[in-house]
Amino acid sequence: MTHDDSDHYDDSEKKDHEGLYDAQLSLPLPFVEAPEPFTTVLKRNGREESFDRNKIANAIFQAAHSIGGTDQDLAQSLARAVTIYLTKQLGGHVPTVDHIHDAVERVLIQMTHIRTAFAYARYRDRRARIRRLREGDMRLLLGELQEAREDESEGVGGRNLFVRTSEDSVLSWNRDRIVEALVRETGLDESMATVVATEVEQQLDSAHIENLTTSLVRELVAARLVAHGLSEYRDRHRRLGVPLYDCERIIRGLTDATVGQDPIATDRVLAGAVKKEYALTQIHAPHVSDAHLTGGIHLHDLSQPDRLHQVTLSPGMIAAFGVGIPSAPDFASPPRNAATFLAQLAKATASFQACVSGPLQWDAVNYHFAAYVRELTPVELGQFAQMMVYEFAYRALAHGGDGEGTELRFYWSVPEHLAESKVAGPEGIVPDATYKELEHPAQQLAWKFLEVLAACSGLPVIAPRVGICLSKDFFQQPGSEAFLAKAATMVEDGWPVSFYFRPEAPAADYLPWEPLRAVFHNVSLNLPRIAYATGKESAFLEALDKRLGIVFRGLSERYEFLEGLMDRGAAGPLALLSLKGSEGPVFDMTKMSGYVSVCGLNESVKCLFGVEMHESPEARSLGARIMERLLLQAELEQKRQRIDVRIAGESRAYIRQRFAESDLAKYPKTSKTTINVEESQGGFGYTSGVALHYDRGLSPFEALQYEGEFHGAMEGDHIATVSLPDTGMTGETIATFLRKAYEHSQINGIRFSIDD
Repeated sequence: MTHDDSDHYDDSEKKDHEGLYDAQLSLPLPFVEAPEPFTTVLKRNGREESFDRNKIANAIFQAAHSIGGTDQDLAQSLARAVTIYLTKQLGGHVPTVDHIHDAVERVLIQMTHIRTAFAYARYRDRRARIRRLREGDMRLLLGELQEAREDESEGVGGRNLFVRTSEDSVLSWNRDRIVEALVRETGLDESMATVVATEVEQQLDSAHIENLTTSLVRELVAARLVAHGLSEYRDRHRRLGVPLYDCERIIRGLTDATVGQDPIATDRVLAGAVKKEYALTQIHAPHVSDAHLTGGIHLHDLSQPDRLHQVTLSPGMIAAFGVGIPSAPDFASPPRNAATFLAQLAKATASFQACVSGPLQWDAVNYHFAAYVRELTPVELGQFAQMMVYEFAYRALAHGGDGEGTELRFYWSVPEHLAESKVAGPEGIVPDATYKELEHPAQQLAWKFLEVLAACSGLPVIAPRVGICLSKDFFQQPGSEAFLAKAATMVEDGWPVSFYFRPEAPAADYLPWEPLRAVFHNVSLNLPRIAYATGKESAFLEALDKRLGIVFRGLSERYEFLEGLMDRGAAGPLALLSLKGSEGPVFDMTKMSGYVSVCGLNESVKCLFGVEMHESPEARSLGARIMERLLLQAELEQKRQRIDVRIAGESRAYIRQRFAESDLAKYPKTSKTTINVEESQGGFGYTSGVALHYDRGLSPFEALQYEGEFHGAMEGDHIATVSLPDTGMTGETIATFLRKAYEHSQINGIRFSIDD
């Protein structure tokens, strides 16, 4: 605001108004009682609202700013003068909004800020017109709009203006297209949409823009919507995309995600960036997205929000139904021999991977193939096992060889959930056979598969991920220890093998072609962040409940979005998941789970209690109470929303590091004493899920025993990670360690990593 914006001013007029706005109000005359200052304002809808002098100051400053003013302190002084004037004029009565507007204009004029007064009056008049437009009164702009329509035949400002669209076409300028788009996309009233479109057209005319694109038009429309206080409509009208600078770097392979990658990879990255923005702005509520962006939680799969998070599939689905959607042209009937079954399994892996963001898992592969290979000779069985290895090795290579390929799970003893199930084999469902009767050919296939892997040791082959499931009677089965030693040798050779102890059994009504597990979404929870913000257990648990409310909201939002996609059936993007069996849908949303993956339980206990969990029984007891609270809230949420919520553990290093980095920035003093450097990974981050540090004076087995105390609260696939030294460990010692951990701890399983 400028001090010298006055027009010609008659000083004699000032005498008649002396004292109207000065500070004498606080010094009442001896014979005059001073009125009480007002504290509320009467709005146009009849409701009283608290008086805020800063709103007057802001309005005055905005008016002055439109004519070049920059003095905010002067605006505050003038706002005080307006308050004094109104108090005197109204004698303590509550002012209306119009009283305040009139007072502002009069004070500005009387105190010689004439140009500012005129700017304020124009602002007041414009707001009044917009208000009446929203109420349906179009008469105010009829003349203006009619004049614009008369010029339409000549383009904008007498120029023929053309717009390049995103569909690679060029169209003549037409204001009505903006109106139609606003009404269709945002639900904005047509009269207000017409005002916005007209203002954009006037702006284009004054700017003399020659090259016009739909992107620019949307930017101009967004600016006008914000100017009218219609931000919610602007959000619905926004255009998602990638900044030109980022787009160029992605395409040229200059980003971490695309360096050394082919154009297909850049396609994925660009598409993922758009989908991520869509998920954060359209699927999730602002407070959920903010919690993710600030590091309090991590919403998984933001670049792939239209996919399930994880599935463990049954090959019995292919044996029973074939591959694809029955109504689709490329539908394949159930296989009649082992080679066809394997080819269809590979095809199904590629097809289902398009509907799942994480790696796929195929359960009990050897048992589902047993009916197809039981007549093969040992040589033929070895050749078939070789075909299996190379088929999935190729798939792992196609995914970049990053270890996130498909996992094949093998059982030595028949899985409990299959033991009495009818077999789907080459001749369809075999009514008189069960998988228990196929134990011997299933064991032979599993052994041959590991033999083929062992023969590939040292060759440039990327193996499929292997899961070995140890059911409750594993060690009572003949040959089980030899099989475990064979699998342990794979670990010694560097193959990615996970060992699942007491794998979670599906529901009692499980059918052998249903997914063993389907997870629709995963939200990771930064526990140390809550500990830093509270510092005490009672406050921590209360804050944990509030944070879980945000986590559960994120889960339910993704559930509703995916449910909408699934409801479209064969016509939707998740058509493959609409497959139906004789008992109903194979993929049933009501049977899917949402994961809450905890991160850094050890660090949160360390912050609250002062020591790490392995250092004190009381510290572990605190960790147990935190996990109990998580389970309780998950159960309550399941009753409220009827969504199955499971507690899992966050094992991904990049998320654990992301949480730690964000906490270092937000709570530098507290977090520096808590965050542990992970020297083996060359960085730092929180511990995985409920894990303890193995390098704090604990042997690996002792750490597993402590960690196992928490595994009962975790989803079955959350397993411990054990680091092995690069020397001194053999397949035999690894197998011995596995049996000891299985028999003397409560952990759900083990995955090994080799220290460099």
